[in-house]
Amino acid sequence: MPNSSGLIFLLFLGTFSMSLAQDDTPIAKYDFANDSGYQKALSTLKTQYNTSKHSKLLDSIAKLAFLYKDWETAHDYSRQLVEVAPSGMGYFRLGGAAGFRSLEVARIFSLPYVSSMRVGFEKAAELLPDFIPGLRAQVNVYTVLPALIGGDLEKAKEYASRIEKRDPVEGALAFAYIEEQTYHPEEARRYFQKAFEILKGKEGECTPQMEAYLMASRRNLAYNLGRAAAVFQIESTLGACLLRYFLSTYSQNDTVPKSWVIYRLAQIAYTNKDGAQMQQWIDQALKIDPKFSEILELKKKLAL
Repeated sequence: MPNSSGLIFLLFLGTFSMSLAQDDTPIAKYDFANDSGYQKALSTLKTQYNTSKHSKLLDSIAKLAFLYKDWETAHDYSRQLVEVAPSGMGYFRLGGAAGFRSLEVARIFSLPYVSSMRVGFEKAAELLPDFIPGLRAQVNVYTVLPALIGGDLEKAKEYASRIEKRDPVEGALAFAYIEEQTYHPEEARRYFQKAFEILKGKEGECTPQMEAYLMASRRNLAYNLGRAAAVFQIESTLGACLLRYFLSTYSQNDTVPKSWVIYRLAQIAYTNKDGAQMQQWIDQALKIDPKFSEILELKKKLAL
Protein backbone atom coordinates (compact mmCIF):
# COMPACT_ATOMS: atom_id res chain seq x y z
CA MET A 1 0.00 0.00 0.00
CA PRO A 2 1.61 3.33 -1.02
CA ASN A 3 2.09 6.05 1.57
CA SER A 4 -0.11 9.17 1.40
CA SER A 5 2.32 11.30 -0.60
CA GLY A 6 2.91 8.46 -3.03
CA LEU A 7 -0.82 7.93 -3.40
CA ILE A 8 -1.38 11.59 -4.21
CA PHE A 9 1.34 11.43 -6.85
CA LEU A 10 -0.27 8.35 -8.39
CA LEU A 11 -3.59 10.17 -8.39
CA PHE A 12 -2.00 12.99 -10.30
CA LEU A 13 -0.60 10.61 -12.85
CA GLY A 14 -4.10 9.21 -13.20
CA THR A 15 -5.52 12.68 -13.84
CA PHE A 16 -2.78 13.38 -16.35
CA SER A 17 -3.46 10.10 -18.14
CA MET A 18 -7.20 10.71 -17.99
CA SER A 19 -6.82 13.81 -20.14
CA LEU A 20 -4.29 12.40 -22.58
CA ALA A 21 -4.62 8.62 -22.83
CA GLN A 22 -7.40 7.58 -25.22
CA ASP A 23 -9.14 10.88 -25.88
CA ASP A 24 -6.47 13.27 -27.11
CA THR A 25 -8.76 16.32 -27.02
CA PRO A 26 -6.89 19.07 -25.13
CA ILE A 27 -8.40 21.54 -22.70
CA ALA A 28 -9.29 24.90 -24.20
CA LYS A 29 -7.14 27.80 -23.04
CA TYR A 30 -7.86 31.50 -22.70
CA ASP A 31 -5.44 34.41 -22.32
CA PHE A 32 -7.22 35.81 -19.27
CA ALA A 33 -4.11 37.66 -18.08
CA ASN A 34 -4.35 40.02 -21.06
CA ASP A 35 -8.12 40.46 -21.01
CA SER A 36 -8.55 43.91 -19.46
CA GLY A 37 -12.30 43.50 -19.10
CA TYR A 38 -11.89 40.32 -17.09
CA GLN A 39 -9.10 41.74 -14.95
CA LYS A 40 -11.15 44.85 -14.17
CA ALA A 41 -14.24 42.81 -13.24
CA LEU A 42 -12.13 40.46 -11.12
CA SER A 43 -10.45 43.34 -9.31
CA THR A 44 -13.80 44.98 -8.58
CA LEU A 45 -15.26 41.78 -7.13
CA LYS A 46 -12.17 41.16 -5.02
CA THR A 47 -12.33 44.69 -3.61
CA GLN A 48 -16.00 44.25 -2.79
CA TYR A 49 -15.29 40.95 -1.06
CA ASN A 50 -12.39 42.33 0.95
CA THR A 51 -14.77 45.00 2.23
CA SER A 52 -17.88 42.92 2.90
CA LYS A 53 -16.59 39.32 3.25
CA HIS A 54 -19.92 38.16 1.78
CA SER A 55 -19.90 34.56 0.59
CA LYS A 56 -21.95 35.44 -2.50
CA LEU A 57 -18.99 37.44 -3.73
CA LEU A 58 -16.74 34.41 -3.33
CA ASP A 59 -19.20 32.55 -5.53
CA SER A 60 -19.21 35.35 -8.11
CA ILE A 61 -15.41 35.44 -8.25
CA ALA A 62 -15.16 31.65 -8.61
CA LYS A 63 -17.76 31.59 -11.41
CA LEU A 64 -16.12 34.49 -13.27
CA ALA A 65 -12.66 32.93 -13.03
CA PHE A 66 -14.01 29.57 -14.21
CA LEU A 67 -15.63 31.23 -17.22
CA TYR A 68 -12.33 32.82 -18.22
CA LYS A 69 -10.36 29.62 -17.52
CA ASP A 70 -8.33 31.27 -14.77
CA TRP A 71 -8.11 27.97 -12.94
CA GLU A 72 -5.86 29.13 -10.10
CA THR A 73 -8.26 31.90 -9.10
CA ALA A 74 -11.30 29.67 -9.62
CA HIS A 75 -9.73 27.03 -7.38
CA ASP A 76 -8.68 29.46 -4.67
CA TYR A 77 -12.07 31.13 -4.34
CA SER A 78 -14.04 27.89 -4.74
CA ARG A 79 -11.98 26.46 -1.85
CA GLN A 80 -12.76 29.52 0.30
CA LEU A 81 -16.43 29.32 -0.65
CA VAL A 82 -16.97 25.68 0.38
CA GLU A 83 -15.29 26.42 3.71
CA VAL A 84 -17.88 29.07 4.62
CA ALA A 85 -20.88 28.00 2.50
CA PRO A 86 -20.55 24.37 1.40
CA SER A 87 -22.71 23.26 -1.52
CA GLY A 88 -22.68 20.53 -4.14
CA MET A 89 -22.07 22.93 -7.01
CA GLY A 90 -19.37 24.72 -5.07
CA TYR A 91 -17.55 21.44 -4.52
CA PHE A 92 -18.06 20.43 -8.15
CA ARG A 93 -16.52 23.70 -9.35
CA LEU A 94 -13.66 23.20 -6.87
CA GLY A 95 -12.96 19.74 -8.29
CA GLY A 96 -13.07 20.96 -11.87
CA ALA A 97 -10.84 23.98 -11.31
CA ALA A 98 -8.35 21.87 -9.36
CA GLY A 99 -8.26 19.20 -12.06
CA PHE A 100 -7.70 21.70 -14.86
CA ARG A 101 -5.08 23.56 -12.85
CA SER A 102 -3.20 20.34 -12.07
CA LEU A 103 -2.62 19.91 -15.81
CA GLU A 104 -1.14 23.39 -16.18
CA VAL A 105 1.56 23.27 -13.54
CA ALA A 106 4.70 21.17 -13.22
CA ARG A 107 3.99 17.75 -11.74
CA ILE A 108 5.84 18.46 -8.53
CA PHE A 109 3.48 21.40 -7.88
CA SER A 110 0.32 19.59 -8.91
CA LEU A 111 -0.15 17.36 -5.87
CA PRO A 112 -2.31 19.76 -3.79
CA TYR A 113 -4.58 20.35 -6.79
CA VAL A 114 -5.08 16.63 -7.35
CA SER A 115 -6.01 16.15 -3.70
CA SER A 116 -8.41 19.09 -3.93
CA MET A 117 -9.93 17.64 -7.10
CA ARG A 118 -10.72 14.36 -5.39
CA VAL A 119 -12.28 16.04 -2.36
CA GLY A 120 -14.32 18.36 -4.56
CA PHE A 121 -15.76 15.64 -6.78
CA GLU A 122 -16.39 13.24 -3.89
CA LYS A 123 -18.30 15.86 -1.89
CA ALA A 124 -20.22 16.96 -5.00
CA ALA A 125 -21.34 13.37 -5.62
CA GLU A 126 -22.47 13.08 -2.00
CA LEU A 127 -24.42 16.33 -1.99
CA LEU A 128 -25.79 16.05 -5.53
CA PRO A 129 -26.52 12.33 -6.00
CA ASP A 130 -28.55 12.94 -9.19
CA PHE A 131 -26.17 15.44 -10.80
CA ILE A 132 -24.83 13.60 -13.84
CA PRO A 133 -21.76 15.81 -14.51
CA GLY A 134 -20.65 15.17 -10.93
CA LEU A 135 -21.21 11.43 -11.21
CA ARG A 136 -19.41 11.39 -14.54
CA ALA A 137 -16.43 13.17 -12.98
CA GLN A 138 -16.21 10.32 -10.49
CA VAL A 139 -16.30 7.77 -13.32
CA ASN A 140 -13.44 9.57 -15.04
CA VAL A 141 -11.29 9.74 -11.93
CA TYR A 142 -11.85 6.19 -10.71
CA THR A 143 -11.44 4.68 -14.16
CA VAL A 144 -7.79 5.69 -14.39
CA LEU A 145 -6.81 4.73 -10.86
CA PRO A 146 -6.94 0.94 -11.40
CA ALA A 147 -4.22 1.06 -14.04
CA LEU A 148 -1.94 2.72 -11.51
CA ILE A 149 -2.75 1.35 -8.07
CA GLY A 150 -5.59 -1.15 -8.63
CA GLY A 151 -8.87 -1.76 -6.91
CA ASP A 152 -11.11 1.11 -7.99
CA LEU A 153 -12.43 0.11 -11.39
CA GLU A 154 -15.50 -1.43 -9.78
CA LYS A 155 -16.24 1.89 -8.14
CA ALA A 156 -16.10 3.57 -11.56
CA LYS A 157 -18.60 1.00 -12.83
CA GLU A 158 -20.84 1.62 -9.83
CA TYR A 159 -20.97 5.31 -10.69
CA ALA A 160 -21.61 4.44 -14.35
CA SER A 161 -24.55 2.26 -13.24
CA ARG A 162 -25.91 5.13 -11.17
CA ILE A 163 -25.72 7.35 -14.24
CA GLU A 164 -27.40 4.72 -16.41
CA LYS A 165 -30.43 4.64 -14.12
CA ARG A 166 -30.84 8.39 -14.54
CA ASP A 167 -30.01 8.69 -18.24
CA PRO A 168 -29.36 5.60 -20.40
CA VAL A 169 -27.46 7.60 -23.05
CA GLU A 170 -25.10 9.04 -20.44
CA GLY A 171 -24.81 5.62 -18.81
CA ALA A 172 -23.72 4.01 -22.09
CA LEU A 173 -21.18 6.80 -22.58
CA ALA A 174 -19.81 6.31 -19.07
CA PHE A 175 -19.31 2.59 -19.69
CA ALA A 176 -17.78 3.37 -23.10
CA TYR A 177 -15.30 5.69 -21.38
CA ILE A 178 -14.29 2.95 -18.96
CA GLU A 179 -13.77 0.43 -21.76
CA GLU A 180 -11.84 2.86 -23.94
CA GLN A 181 -9.56 3.98 -21.13
CA THR A 182 -8.84 0.38 -20.16
CA TYR A 183 -7.90 -0.50 -23.74
CA HIS A 184 -10.99 -2.45 -24.81
CA PRO A 185 -11.83 -0.62 -28.05
CA GLU A 186 -14.41 -3.11 -29.31
CA GLU A 187 -16.34 -2.99 -26.04
CA ALA A 188 -16.08 0.81 -26.12
CA ARG A 189 -17.43 0.80 -29.67
CA ARG A 190 -20.36 -1.37 -28.56
CA TYR A 191 -21.29 1.03 -25.77
CA PHE A 192 -20.92 4.07 -28.04
CA GLN A 193 -23.17 2.39 -30.59
CA LYS A 194 -25.66 1.66 -27.81
CA ALA A 195 -25.65 5.34 -26.80
CA PHE A 196 -26.38 6.38 -30.40
CA GLU A 197 -29.21 3.86 -30.73
CA ILE A 198 -30.83 4.96 -27.46
CA LEU A 199 -30.59 8.61 -28.50
CA LYS A 200 -32.10 7.96 -31.92
CA GLY A 201 -34.88 5.84 -30.47
CA LYS A 202 -35.72 8.41 -27.84
CA GLU A 203 -35.21 11.73 -29.59
CA GLY A 204 -34.89 10.93 -33.29
CA GLU A 205 -32.00 11.92 -35.53
CA CYS A 206 -31.26 15.65 -35.90
CA THR A 207 -34.71 16.65 -34.64
CA PRO A 208 -35.87 19.56 -32.48
CA GLN A 209 -36.51 16.98 -29.74
CA MET A 210 -32.89 15.86 -29.89
CA GLU A 211 -31.69 19.45 -29.68
CA ALA A 212 -33.91 20.06 -26.66
CA TYR A 213 -32.44 16.95 -25.03
CA LEU A 214 -28.91 18.18 -25.69
CA MET A 215 -29.70 21.62 -24.29
CA ALA A 216 -30.88 20.03 -21.05
CA SER A 217 -27.96 17.59 -20.81
CA ARG A 218 -24.32 17.68 -19.78
CA ARG A 219 -22.66 20.20 -22.08
CA ASN A 220 -19.96 17.90 -23.48
CA LEU A 221 -22.42 15.10 -24.28
CA ALA A 222 -22.77 16.19 -27.92
CA TYR A 223 -19.00 16.44 -28.36
CA ASN A 224 -18.35 13.08 -26.68
CA LEU A 225 -20.76 11.36 -29.06
CA GLY A 226 -19.47 13.29 -32.07
CA ARG A 227 -15.91 12.38 -31.22
CA ALA A 228 -16.91 8.71 -30.94
CA ALA A 229 -18.50 8.89 -34.38
CA ALA A 230 -15.29 10.36 -35.80
CA VAL A 231 -12.81 8.06 -34.04
CA PHE A 232 -14.75 4.80 -34.26
CA GLN A 233 -16.25 5.60 -37.68
CA ILE A 234 -19.82 4.91 -36.63
CA GLU A 235 -23.09 6.83 -37.03
CA SER A 236 -21.45 9.52 -39.15
CA THR A 237 -24.70 11.35 -39.98
CA LEU A 238 -25.82 11.69 -36.38
CA GLY A 239 -22.26 12.31 -35.21
CA ALA A 240 -21.86 15.22 -37.61
CA CYS A 241 -25.24 16.57 -36.56
CA LEU A 242 -24.21 16.51 -32.89
CA LEU A 243 -20.91 18.23 -33.61
CA ARG A 244 -22.61 20.92 -35.70
CA TYR A 245 -24.98 21.52 -32.80
CA PHE A 246 -22.04 21.82 -30.41
CA LEU A 247 -20.30 24.19 -32.82
CA SER A 248 -23.40 26.35 -33.35
CA THR A 249 -23.85 26.75 -29.58
CA TYR A 250 -20.15 27.13 -28.77
CA SER A 251 -19.28 29.74 -26.14
CA GLN A 252 -16.48 30.85 -23.87
CA ASN A 253 -17.80 28.45 -21.25
CA ASP A 254 -16.66 25.47 -23.29
CA THR A 255 -13.54 23.58 -22.30
CA VAL A 256 -13.22 21.74 -25.64
CA PRO A 257 -11.22 23.86 -28.13
CA LYS A 258 -13.39 25.02 -31.03
CA SER A 259 -10.77 23.90 -33.52
CA TRP A 260 -11.08 20.34 -32.21
CA VAL A 261 -14.83 20.29 -32.78
CA ILE A 262 -14.15 21.26 -36.39
CA TYR A 263 -11.38 18.64 -36.61
CA ARG A 264 -13.84 15.91 -35.63
CA LEU A 265 -16.19 17.11 -38.37
CA ALA A 266 -13.31 16.93 -40.85
CA GLN A 267 -12.58 13.38 -39.70
CA ILE A 268 -16.17 12.36 -40.34
CA ALA A 269 -16.06 13.96 -43.79
CA TYR A 270 -12.90 11.98 -44.51
CA THR A 271 -14.61 8.75 -43.44
CA ASN A 272 -17.52 9.62 -45.74
CA LYS A 273 -15.08 10.36 -48.59
CA ASP A 274 -16.58 13.84 -48.88
CA GLY A 275 -13.51 15.78 -50.00
CA ALA A 276 -15.28 19.09 -50.54
CA GLN A 277 -16.80 19.11 -47.04
CA MET A 278 -13.54 17.93 -45.55
CA GLN A 279 -11.70 20.82 -47.21
CA GLN A 280 -14.17 23.32 -45.78
CA TRP A 281 -13.69 22.02 -42.24
CA ILE A 282 -9.91 21.94 -42.64
CA ASP A 283 -9.88 25.55 -43.82
CA GLN A 284 -12.03 26.61 -40.85
CA ALA A 285 -9.78 24.85 -38.37
CA LEU A 286 -6.61 26.33 -39.84
CA LYS A 287 -8.06 29.84 -39.60
CA ILE A 288 -8.28 29.29 -35.85
CA ASP A 289 -4.93 27.51 -35.51
CA PRO A 290 -2.62 27.52 -38.56
CA LYS A 291 -0.26 25.11 -36.76
CA PHE A 292 -2.90 22.54 -35.80
CA SER A 293 -0.83 19.39 -36.37
CA GLU A 294 -3.73 16.93 -36.50
CA ILE A 295 -5.52 19.01 -39.12
CA LEU A 296 -2.33 19.37 -41.14
CA GLU A 297 -1.98 15.58 -41.13
CA LEU A 298 -5.57 15.24 -42.27
CA LYS A 299 -4.88 17.78 -45.01
CA LYS A 300 -2.12 15.52 -46.32
CA LYS A 301 -4.64 12.68 -46.62
CA LEU A 302 -6.94 14.97 -48.59
CA ALA A 303 -4.17 15.56 -51.12
CA LEU A 304 -3.64 11.82 -51.71
